[in-house]
Amino acid sequence: MALRLPRRGILWLSMGLMLASATARAEGWIEYRSSEGRYRLELPDYPATSVRPPKGGSSASTEVMLARPEIAFLLEYADYSEEVFGNRTPQQLLAQLRDASGAGGKLRSDWAIMVASFPGREYVVQLQSGVVLGTRVVVADRRVYQ
Repeated sequence: MALRLPRRGILWLSMGLMLASATARAEGWIEYRSSEGRYRLELPDYPATSVRPPKGGSSASTEVMLARPEIAFLLEYADYSEEVFGNRTPQQLLAQLRDASGAGGKLRSDWAIMVASFPGREYVVQLQSGVVLGTRVVVADRRVYQ
């Protein structure tokens, strides 16, 4: 998947079967931008967008999803209150999010990343069902992208 972020853009991208995107042809992909979300990405088609009500100390979360039979692309972001972060560092929060999303599955890979000077993690989990999830999580101040 071709992914370009503006310098200030942040992306917390969770893509089901991320590795399968290598078979897609980037030439036919469309650019999707969100000025509110402060990101830009490329997808094979236009995604559906939905907003979920606030919960657990977050603002409303915005979800952008494109699902196909063999692959799904999902981007979700939300702003969180200071209480949610507590005394945890962004790295501790990222590790906690990774552990929660991979519960019951097998962690295949995991590495620290930086996106526009913000800390993140990129990991691949194989669920018990056999589904493989490739996930990128970025913490940008109080906003979390997944």
